[in-house]
Amino acid sequence: MSNFRLAARTLRQSPAFTLIAVLSLALGIGAATSVYSLTFALFFAPPAGAADPERLVRICRLVNGRPEGHELSYADYLDFRDHATVFTELASDGNVTMLTDTERAEQLLTAVVSPSYFGVLGIRPHQGRFFLASEDTPAGRDLVVVLSHAFWQKRFAGDTRVVGARFVLADMPSTIVGVAPAGFEGSSAGWTPDIFVPTRTAFTDAALANRATRQVDLIGRLKSGRTLAEAQAEMTLIARQLEQAHPETIRDLGLVVSKLRGLDPEARSSEARLPLVLVATVACLLMIACVNLAGLLLARHAARRKEIAIRLALGAGRGRVVHQLLMESLLLSTFGGAAGLVVASWGKTLLERAYAREMFDGARHLYPLTLDTWAYVLTLCIATATGVAFGLLPALQASRPVLVPALKDDVSAPRRSRLRTTFLVMQVALSVVLLVGAALAIQSTRTVWHDPGFDPEHIAYFNLAPGRAGYRAEKATLYKAEVRRRLESLAFVQSMSFVWIPLPLWASTADVFLPGQPPARPEDALRVPVNWVAARFFETLRIPILSGRDIEMHDLELARPTVVVNEALARRLGIEQDAVGRTLMVGGKPFEVVGIARYQGLRAQGDTARPYLFCSDPGRRDDGSLVVRVNGDVEAALPALRGEILAVDAHVPIRQAMSLTRVLANQEAEVPIAMGVLSFAGGLALLLTMLGLYGVVAVSVEQRTREIGIRIALGARSAAIVGLVLREGLRLVAIGLPLGLATALASVRLLANYLYGVSATDAETFILIAGLLAAVTVAACYVPARRAMRVEPLQALRHD
Repeated sequence: MSNFRLAARTLRQSPAFTLIAVLSLALGIGAATSVYSLTFALFFAPPAGAADPERLVRICRLVNGRPEGHELSYADYLDFRDHATVFTELASDGNVTMLTDTERAEQLLTAVVSPSYFGVLGIRPHQGRFFLASEDTPAGRDLVVVLSHAFWQKRFAGDTRVVGARFVLADMPSTIVGVAPAGFEGSSAGWTPDIFVPTRTAFTDAALANRATRQVDLIGRLKSGRTLAEAQAEMTLIARQLEQAHPETIRDLGLVVSKLRGLDPEARSSEARLPLVLVATVACLLMIACVNLAGLLLARHAARRKEIAIRLALGAGRGRVVHQLLMESLLLSTFGGAAGLVVASWGKTLLERAYAREMFDGARHLYPLTLDTWAYVLTLCIATATGVAFGLLPALQASRPVLVPALKDDVSAPRRSRLRTTFLVMQVALSVVLLVGAALAIQSTRTVWHDPGFDPEHIAYFNLAPGRAGYRAEKATLYKAEVRRRLESLAFVQSMSFVWIPLPLWASTADVFLPGQPPARPEDALRVPVNWVAARFFETLRIPILSGRDIEMHDLELARPTVVVNEALARRLGIEQDAVGRTLMVGGKPFEVVGIARYQGLRAQGDTARPYLFCSDPGRRDDGSLVVRVNGDVEAALPALRGEILAVDAHVPIRQAMSLTRVLANQEAEVPIAMGVLSFAGGLALLLTMLGLYGVVAVSVEQRTREIGIRIALGARSAAIVGLVLREGLRLVAIGLPLGLATALASVRLLANYLYGVSATDAETFILIAGLLAAVTVAACYVPARRAMRVEPLQALRHD
């Protein structure tokens, strides 16, 4: 306890040192804890509110050796439910879909589940009840719905009288039978349903009986004492029996049974990429903060050489001195950990907001992040490990002073600390890695937001669902024509066009070949991303037409199949010189090529341009998107545009209404997230490195005061003294910079999926970072250099 009080008093006497050490550790530890909360939510968090979550499992199908979601039929579920013995209960967890709140023409994220779903999870309703088994049978099908707690608050303001009320869902009157508990976000991370409906409400009896119609996963609760391995074995056995019973529809029914945690298994590999980048980033940042702490401790212990030497000379054991110094570093790391929890709370909020994004169909991704008990344990462990690991070496070195020079306060005796030099070189190298990653991510984000292959500025984007309001074929065409007429009559609208697939997604592909040149084998077919568009599409998005023309209204009125190809596709097919007027087979159907567009899409610098197709959409598709170029601010124009669309038919759901730049930001949200985290880490690393360089050079100048005084007395110029000091800092950077650049070159492959418009080995970026480090070194050495220039020779010579 006496050592603790002495350590606290010593740190209180050096407030600047204590504040810098605690803040640097807090930022590093807080960032690590924030990323832990995200990783936990994505991969390890059980469904919120679930009872005894350790017994919950998910069963999904293996497709080509990988788990795929919603690849089992409802009939499969019934067989597994009736024959499995390792579960207390089994439920079907259907694919999340979109149904329409008819009264407000809004799309609702809908979870399609069996009545046993809530019982398996072990949750209780906040209001009313959950589904009855009789409400999911062909004879007793009732249109009933359970509201999520968040939707109940939003739509009905928490009115407790809502249970039993009628609710028109997709033009069908339904009865609200219950409200889910607060905090329950469904069984899978990321998708937060607005409502829950029984399986037979969403699908026909024929679809449910058809084993080729796959739309569900299974969730189950293990019986007490049963294991995951036993469940896997039994489900595999039942799958083999189903293959034998239904060989015409069931083949290779591989299943995987896993804990019900976080994301669906099929989403884990793609969603793991960004957390991997974030983990690597905060690991570098935490290491820099720890190395910085070790450097600060070395400098502090060096300044206390005489104090430590006196204590040793008076008989204090070396172990006692080490224990005392280690207590100080542990106290610093404890304060840093406590402050890190504050930083973590702020950081998790930022990550939660960044990850909450609206998809192209209006569905929202939401990952509630929490700091649970394990987060506090992790923070404590990191803080303790930091204090011990990076406080021990400085303490050991400080406990071995050369007593006579130290007692005489001879600062000229030790010229430099190799340990501190090593720490600073590591700090420089790690800073380079973070700065290179940040610079690449910044350039990639700029490309996504401002140069995605078209001009996204001043464009409003709407995702419409006229099919949900009963519009089909000719009726849908007339609806879209009226929407076009009303919008084009607005003075601030420059142009507009319908598009089937939002341009950033390119979710559809088609086989493409020239007439008479089909591929020899299906696997040899050229598959090209296809976007179905209407008139004035290229004009609206300002995609240059190099030859030929845009798709025009008369193409759609005559239902003439026309297509615009990009340069890469024309080059690939060998028709870049005479493409216009030629016929192109798209998905086995002939289309007339009317133009070649300059469109390359989002791609890394140096990557080969991909082929793209823009096919005319005759307007007969039930759903689709609308892009409108306006004068002035898009956000200000959205209400008026929305009003005109609803004026055509207020029952047509508008699934999404926002600026196209926001659509891009949502679709490529991971790019700005990576940019933000890397920029924060890189900026902090640069600051800590600057402080570290300043400290090393300042100590070196103090230790070389006598030498500098002699040089000045012998006629050395100020420039020579400045050069002497600068060489000290530049020497350290010259060692750390190549190590950092080499490490960055090897590490940037983690960013490969997020780089657009810039190469992972972009030479300009690496040169820029090297120049930045050199400039920071000069800035860090400036104050010590000025101090060295002002050394008085007589005082320096007496300094012994």
